[in-house]
Amino acid sequence: MQEDFLQYLWKYGLFPADKLFTADHQRIQILAPGQLNTDAGPDFLMARIRIDEAVWAGHDRTD
Repeated sequence: MQEDFLQYLWKYGLFPADKLFTADHQRIQILAPGQLNTDAGPDFLMARIRIDEAVWAGHDRTD
């Protein structure tokens, strides 16, 4: 699968968001997909994801 296709799916939320869970069955919720990074490093910057009760923003977690 091409990386640019995966970036497209992520950017526009074209996946079954209600079926996202970790391997140990914690719910994953995409709060914000972030912004596409055109430089080296992660594909997206400033994304916000909730895993169970923890919110992850980029590389930081806030409880």
